[in-house]
Amino acid sequence: MLRGQTASGLAENRNVEYRRIELNLRQGDKLFFYTRGVPAWKNEVGRELGTEELLELLNSIKPAGKTAEELLCAVNNELHVMAEDAQNVSDATMLCLTYDKGDRALSELSAPPRADSLKRVLPFIRSQLCENGLGGLFYASVAIALEELFVIAAARV
Repeated sequence: MLRGQTASGLAENRNVEYRRIELNLRQGDKLFFYTRGVPAWKNEVGRELGTEELLELLNSIKPAGKTAEELLCAVNNELHVMAEDAQNVSDATMLCLTYDKGDRALSELSAPPRADSLKRVLPFIRSQLCENGLGGLFYASVAIALEELFVIAAARV
């Protein structure tokens, strides 16, 4: 799980300069956004959840196997179990986004370990690399490695 930096909320201060960051997302990766009310959520004795504890909570839920809605429900349930009878008046808003490239058939390929499978694998790999700004010599070296792997695997089957 990648942990982002904490910054001022949007539109809270006119003098805030935001940095642009780029992430490489894979199919199924999730982005979890929350307001400061989530880590400020208090238990029955008034202790706040905290950012580190929120991260531990997210990791314990195993987000990779859950939809965004299931992840949000699980976090929400844990917050309410933790709070029991505590009065939480903080705004606790969460948003979870799942990177879904679209047609999963275009981003996943399964091929048996046979030399003739390369006819399907190489065009697939080329399209995936080109979509991500890679190609040329990089594709050529990947293609050579794949051909060697498939030939070796086919010889052992």
